Amino acid sequence: MRMPDFLVIGAAKAGTSALTAALSRCDDVFVPRVSEPGFWAWRDDGPLRRWDTDVPASIPIRDEPAYAALFDDAGPDQRAGEASPIYLESPVACGRVPVATKIVATLRDPADRAWSAYWMHRRDGVEQRPPEQAFAAEEHRVRVGFYGRLLRPWGERFEVHVVFASEWGGEDPTARLGLAAFLGLDPEPWRAVPARANVGGVPRSAVLERVGGVIGRRLPDGLADGARALRDRVRQPLPELPEGVRAQLRELYREDSDELCRLLGRQLPW
Repeated sequence: MRMPDFLVIGAAKAGTSALTAALSRCDDVFVPRVSEPGFWAWRDDGPLRRWDTDVPASIPIRDEPAYAALFDDAGPDQRAGEASPIYLESPVACGRVPVATKIVATLRDPADRAWSAYWMHRRDGVEQRPPEQAFAAEEHRVRVGFYGRLLRPWGERFEVHVVFASEWGGEDPTARLGLAAFLGLDPEPWRAVPARANVGGVPRSAVLERVGGVIGRRLPDGLADGARALRDRVRQPLPELPEGVRAQLRELYREDSDELCRLLGRQLPW
């Protein structure tokens, strides 16, 4: 029964989809078709609760045989892995994952990440408040940005490699080559600038957004990629994060960002 060689643990809205899409296109990597299986975040007393309104997180794979079966088609020379952003925030995942697993975390300026999450929730109809009321410290979208606090237990138990979203998709391949070296992959495919994936934005039409999502989930992989790319192209760019909200978030994250600097031994790119 095969288990993954690596996990991409999040953070959500920090480039995880782009990284996973790039991994899935590599011949020496196997990524299952089930998106975000979330198996290691499941616990016997129920799923992780993500919202203050007690809405449970989506965890589609909840038993070990079903999870292992996701990797049945992995070749003997391929690195097998999956990405579930819920793992970073889960209180149980770190303790459940086998210690030999390599861990990859994608991080993004936490203020920009929270802003992107806010607009995703607006798009999905679960958030209607104006920005000035939506970024208190207890909000889920804010809590996910305390990377130092969330990464520390992973770093104490695993070999962790951090990819910063701002360093991932440009002409400089250093971040991509670093990931390839960490996972033991052929470096050549990682020199190219990767295609964008799951681009955020504001829908021009809520109806078209919902219809596009449904169609994309039902199409074969190649056509689904095309449908998602078309959806991304017709979205409008996000509005600018209001300076007052940015200052509020900067102050909330200040001590945690200092902890993350110490944890990683480097300056942060934000």
